Amino acid sequence: MQEIFANQAHDPIPVAVKLGDLIHGARVTGADPATSELPDTLEAQSANALQNMKAAVEAAGASLDNVGQVSFFFKNFSGAVMRDVINPLWVEMFTDEDSRPTYKFMPAPELPGDQQVHVEFWAVPGQKRNSIQIPNVAHTNPIPFGVKMGRYLFSSRCLPMDPATGKNPEGLDPQLSCSLGNASTLLDMAGMSWGDVTQGRAFLTDMANLPKIESAWKAKTSAPLAPVVYGVGGNAQVYVEFIAAGKAG
Repeated sequence: MQEIFANQAHDPIPVAVKLGDLIHGARVTGADPATSELPDTLEAQSANALQNMKAAVEAAGASLDNVGQVSFFFKNFSGAVMRDVINPLWVEMFTDEDSRPTYKFMPAPELPGDQQVHVEFWAVPGQKRNSIQIPNVAHTNPIPFGVKMGRYLFSSRCLPMDPATGKNPEGLDPQLSCSLGNASTLLDMAGMSWGDVTQGRAFLTDMANLPKIESAWKAKTSAPLAPVVYGVGGNAQVYVEFIAAGKAG
């Protein structure tokens, strides 16, 4: 295992690790890389966090071309504000609209001190992104529905959208069916199956719905499912997201 540090003189805890054919960054902050000080604004911290992610990936012997999935954790969670801040930085860093990682926004009110954002990422050294889009089911943000990289598949949040209409149906049950159905389509398009799924998240508006979501998930896979409660947007009540890994060659 290789440990990756941002500025070891200021912070003795690694921001990422390289283990086998994966790089996982779990605590990339928006601190200034030279001083480890946090700027005052979300915009400046977000820009630093992305540059710190780039530095961590490169320190592990990879590049931004090898990044498959990024998660942004925000102390103050506001979808419109976060999109306005992140999307310009995102398209500047990942200029090819046909080859971008997936991303998602997560609430993290527990971020310590003056931290407003931190970043988690997955990268696969030596593998470039194969972006996958599902017809008539697309994000409005500049991300693909999923990214295949070698034996790994990183989904975005699988929208609860009906591919036949391009819209979310009303109600939890049909939305859950659509989200899981779109996840199945993504796996099929990547040449993979539910048996390859290693972990998942469920984004839901009401924790009371978790038992039904877990039951439907367990009917597909034995992989663990972590719930995240927040307003998922519009009339949506549930999204699922996952990482899948095929057998090592």
